[in-house]
Amino acid sequence: MTPDVTDLKSIHEEMVRIREGTNPSREVTESLDSIEVALSDMASAEGEADPDEIKEVRAEIACLAEEAGGQTAVELDRLREQVREFERGDAGR
Repeated sequence: MTPDVTDLKSIHEEMVRIREGTNPSREVTESLDSIEVALSDMASAEGEADPDEIKEVRAEIACLAEEAGGQTAVELDRLREQVREFERGDAGR
């Protein structure tokens, strides 16, 4: 089942929490900005999100989590799990 773009809201909210609550590095902030643009593009596209694009987003978050430390890494892992659920199509269900 391909995920519905309406499930992206909780992912965006988690990104805001990471930016505002964990004092992330500049690299993490810039990458989150890029990921958010990609997710917004998915949301603005008609129909369903592209599974390959979602996998790329999840992979980028995984790399960021490996490089980050402390609470930022914990929050990025949580974000990655939300994207994984979104990818499976069962977020918010």
